[in-house]
Amino acid sequence: MAFVQRMETESGTVRISVERPPGAAAVSGTGNLVTLVLARGMRAGDSTIRITDFRIRDPQQNVAIGQPAEVRVLAP
Repeated sequence: MAFVQRMETESGTVRISVERPPGAAAVSGTGNLVTLVLARGMRAGDSTIRITDFRIRDPQQNVAIGQPAEVRVLAP
């Protein structure tokens, strides 16, 4: 699997992509495919994490688009 991340510090945006190589077997089973772990920020306060573009592919490479979501986090 290839894991690519791009951080845009000015906008506070992070793009994460996880892809399997062409011809690789599909992922199957149960459990987490990706876990996002956040480190404590430099300042205390509220923040919102937004998932704005979420796509997955089935073994035939058909794209399914996920629903946007957000969660509020508090750094003490």
